[in-house]
Amino acid sequence: MRAMLEPEVFEELENTLQEIREVSEEGTPIIVEGKKDEKSLRELDISGPIYQVPNRGQTMLKSLEDLPKYDEAIILTDFDRTGENLAEFCEKQLEKLGVSILFNLRDRLRGFVRKPVKDIEGMASFIKRERAAQLGHVPEGSNFSVFKR
Repeated sequence: MRAMLEPEVFEELENTLQEIREVSEEGTPIIVEGKKDEKSLRELDISGPIYQVPNRGQTMLKSLEDLPKYDEAIILTDFDRTGENLAEFCEKQLEKLGVSILFNLRDRLRGFVRKPVKDIEGMASFIKRERAAQLGHVPEGSNFSVFKR
């Protein structure tokens, strides 16, 4: 199996995912578009609060207003035009509610997977394939945590 990403890029991708895991475990919510997105993130060992917007037939605005009060949030909408527009909308509305957005995490994640992954629901399967492909590229004596999974 051939790796799609260079080993250094994949390591940065894994570091970004680890940062998302840690921030999420501390209670920072992640905003996604749907159930499959949440399932994909759970498969990547992200255990903190995940909210789908819109939620249960509510409008986008009502879904965001109904979120519990948080100081910050991560928006992980899809990387297509619709997802980008949704991310911008969520950012503007949540900031009006006093929530800081950790957009750098989404931007970094998107930068690593832009071509092979267009949506969050495809993230887990891409990462699993990439981990398997990267196993053949582990430098001797490497201590990459990604290879310990």
